[in-house]
Amino acid sequence: MSEPRRFLRTVLTIPLTIAMTTAAVFAAPAYDAPVNETNAMALLKEYDPDGYYIVQTTKQMGSTGFSSWLQGSSNNAEALDTAVHEECHEYTHTKNDPLIYTDGGWLERETIYVGNGMADIIVPFLFANNTVYKTENFTKTIPESMRTFRYDDYVAEGSELSSNQEGIYGLLNEYNAYSWGMNNQMMLYPYYKANNTYVDYFNACANGYQAYEEFRYWTLGLLNHERKNAPDQYKVHMNNIDLVNAYCITTTRFRTMIEEFKKNAAVMTDSNTRDYTARLEYDMDWRGITMLENASAAAELKAIEEELFASATIGVNLSEEQIALMTEFVTRLYNLCLQREPDENGLKYWVNRLKSGQMSAAQVVQGFFFSKEMQNLNLDHEEYVERCYEVMMNRGSDSGGKKYWVERLNNGVTRMYVVRGFVESPEFTAIAAKYGIKRGSLKLGDVRDQNYGITSFVARCYTKALGRSYDESGLKTWVSKILNASNRKQAAIDTASNGFLHSAEFQNKKLNDTEYVKVLYRTFLDREYDAAGLADWTDRLQKGSTRDEVMKGFAGSVEFAKLMERYGIR
Repeated sequence: MSEPRRFLRTVLTIPLTIAMTTAAVFAAPAYDAPVNETNAMALLKEYDPDGYYIVQTTKQMGSTGFSSWLQGSSNNAEALDTAVHEECHEYTHTKNDPLIYTDGGWLERETIYVGNGMADIIVPFLFANNTVYKTENFTKTIPESMRTFRYDDYVAEGSELSSNQEGIYGLLNEYNAYSWGMNNQMMLYPYYKANNTYVDYFNACANGYQAYEEFRYWTLGLLNHERKNAPDQYKVHMNNIDLVNAYCITTTRFRTMIEEFKKNAAVMTDSNTRDYTARLEYDMDWRGITMLENASAAAELKAIEEELFASATIGVNLSEEQIALMTEFVTRLYNLCLQREPDENGLKYWVNRLKSGQMSAAQVVQGFFFSKEMQNLNLDHEEYVERCYEVMMNRGSDSGGKKYWVERLNNGVTRMYVVRGFVESPEFTAIAAKYGIKRGSLKLGDVRDQNYGITSFVARCYTKALGRSYDESGLKTWVSKILNASNRKQAAIDTASNGFLHSAEFQNKKLNDTEYVKVLYRTFLDREYDAAGLADWTDRLQKGSTRDEVMKGFAGSVEFAKLMERYGIR
């Protein structure tokens, strides 16, 4: 199957300002006003310019279905969720060009509304005989526990809806329609708030939240199934830049709304009018990131999505100036971090990720600092910290600050720990703001980064007891043991004594009694021996005390207790 030929990707539509002049002037209706077209349009005009534009456009093209979608709802605000969703479908099908027959079959086009009443994405796709890769090919592998209430309607075997019959294109159509339905309810938040009807708002948006999870999972799942079973189809779809852009824009729109919804929902839980806490926790648990996270092929699905975002060529509502700033930001990273000019493909890759909203400034910095090219520079700790100052603070280091970070690296934390510290600084926050990019933050996954005191305590045990620097595997093991212990103080004592001084490595040193006691001073008292003390402890050993008995004397000392407190171990 050959790839569909390219069409003009953006087409001008009726500008929003023109469309609005054709409507009557309405005031927002009361919440209990009769559910009808006049009141619904008034709400759209007042609160939701995108929904208003979609409906006005379909009306001007002859659609008469808007009123029918309002039926059965208890109020106009609730009715608009479904109405805008369905009119978005009408918009999609009415605005696309007539079918075109080619040698490969019928060529159709989906018209995906982007927003702002300005331009659409035309997604061409080819229907040759028996070439549609239906969702039912993939959904047979979905476990029963993940077959949510939309499963039978949209993707199950035998479904007659376009989401199955048109495969990936039908899924995209529904995904887009659900995003504009949720957007409508998000835009109506001030109206819901003014009428103290939070529960209606919550229910509508939570429904959109779940649709995001379902269609995102189904879309990526279908692509993954194609990748394994119909690679030619998969290649066509992944190379259809219009489809890629439409998916990424819709996903970014959803993610932006979900973050805003969570903020609004948090306010709702503090409301004096109703306690939504239990409902909120329930909905967030299973409407949140559960479907993709629970999928057996989660890593494969995320890799496909990552590839889609990396290939996208347009963002959401970005001006040329914003894109230029993003390009300048990435160029700066090449210059300062890798100390070279950007290559064309690399520059495009990172700018696309910023444009699509998939990555924040912090995540792009992470990509540079942990790239193979950066690792190949073989920077030592001091050079690495200096690079962090240059990139994320736009200046050279100060002696105190540099010493602070180098010391932490020497004491066992990862370089991610240091990079996160820099990206969360006021200086980098200001840099991200200068380029109009969301700063974001980074997560620390390594156990060594969870508690600096414990990590540095274990690192010193290597130095003092074994006379060498730590190895990464061993450091992780002992840090984890102390970190997860119910009694961290006792775990630290066991680590220093039984863990290190009973280790085969230490035993193989075959130290005499005098040298053994010297190590105890360094390990437990953090100092060199005094002559009288050394003589006393050595004398005890020579008179029959075991090494474990002497070691317990050091481990139970006041000095060692204070040493552990210094590392935050109590």
